[in-house]
Amino acid sequence: MMLETIRAWLRDTELTRHQSVLANLAFSQAEQYDEKPSAAGATALLKTITSLQQSLETNAPDFDPLADLLKR
Repeated sequence: MMLETIRAWLRDTELTRHQSVLANLAFSQAEQYDEKPSAAGATALLKTITSLQQSLETNAPDFDPLADLLKR
């Protein structure tokens, strides 16, 4: 679920090498989180997403892949 959400977010985005490394790290972390959710995994994924967002320097609204899971 997280992996597909992140892929959809980045689908039409042209990435630099640095951004590609961050994206691949996010994909890996999301895949691990999808297989076995944990607080540590969520924290690592959120840090990577935040770094990627800052690198993209977009004016788009913040992307938080965990927001939907945290809503009740």
